[in-house]
Amino acid sequence: MEVYPKDNSGDQGSPINGQLSGLFFMANNINGEPPSTSQFGPRRFQVPAEFLFSVAPNVYFTDFYCMRGRDHYITLVATRPRSNADLFCRRRLLPIDLNDSTANPFLFWVNDYLYVTCHSNLQVEILYTEDVDIHEWMYYGGAMMLDVTSVCKGSSTPGGVPKNPNCSVCNLA
Repeated sequence: MEVYPKDNSGDQGSPINGQLSGLFFMANNINGEPPSTSQFGPRRFQVPAEFLFSVAPNVYFTDFYCMRGRDHYITLVATRPRSNADLFCRRRLLPIDLNDSTANPFLFWVNDYLYVTCHSNLQVEILYTEDVDIHEWMYYGGAMMLDVTSVCKGSSTPGGVPKNPNCSVCNLA
């Protein structure tokens, strides 16, 4: 899988829009398992978090937004140390320590397990800034390609879906 430019979805002022390329991974789960449904299609590429973050351990906060007011999204960026994406993020974004659940309530390690915030209307997405060799990740990293039993009806908009300007939760003006 090859990285592609980040569109203008989310906050229009996000410094990564159109500036970084990556692949999106959802971090949310239900009782330690990925959701049985997917809005992204009938196939899921499931990657153990410890493998993903062993390749790109530098994590940055970049966005908090909603599109329709109910579900909110946190976007984190995972970069390989000293890569161009890492240098870009280091200058513009807030670094996130995955080992500090007090300072980072979104995604954190506790006793060798990665936890995602349990708020039901908050989705944590990770923009991974490196190309992915699917076969290598499956062979060395324990990744799996799985069929999803139920696909939600989703859609995409050229250029992205902007942040809801009327939300009192994620518009911090």
